[in-house]
Amino acid sequence: MALYVLPIFIIGKQNILFNPVFKFTTTFYNIGGLQIGNNVRFSSINVGTVDNITIINDSTVRVDIL
Repeated sequence: MALYVLPIFIIGKQNILFNPVFKFTTTFYNIGGLQIGNNVRFSSINVGTVDNITIINDSTVRVDIL
């Protein structure tokens, strides 16, 4: 019975095992007001949050979305 119970406890401790996470990266020319942690919406449904904002050059900004 221990052989069946032990794997359940090991799997249960991994929080993201059954929660799929997709990371998207996109570039923008203007991100006025966008901040890390803002919700990302698609067709009025929350689909993720802004994870990171990186300035690439004077006119381009990379945004990572989780």
